[in-house]
Amino acid sequence: MQLLQSLFVYSLALFYGLLVCLRLLWHTIRNFRIPPGPKKRETPPACLLDPELGEHNFLRTASNLRIHYVAKGDPSKPLMLCLHGFPEFWYSWRYQLKAFSDNYRVVAVDMR
Repeated sequence: MQLLQSLFVYSLALFYGLLVCLRLLWHTIRNFRIPPGPKKRETPPACLLDPELGEHNFLRTASNLRIHYVAKGDPSKPLMLCLHGFPEFWYSWRYQLKAFSDNYRVVAVDMR
């Protein structure tokens, strides 16, 4: 008798647990929405356009790729080229652009 009661209680709990899971799944499927994508910026943030960091330019390669770079310092001085790693961009060299521009022509390239 005890075994039948336990079996009945556990099967009833399993049945209701399955119903709750199915209801949650149905609710999730019915209310599924794809979130909107990121908004495109019309202009870059002001910190990226700070003239103290250097002059923004683009270089065209032979295969017509446009590569952005920021240069600071006298062009007649020795060149210091700053290349970043993934997932950085030229802005990670902002302190070096300011510090070394007195003695070097510092160029920070945006890698692909």
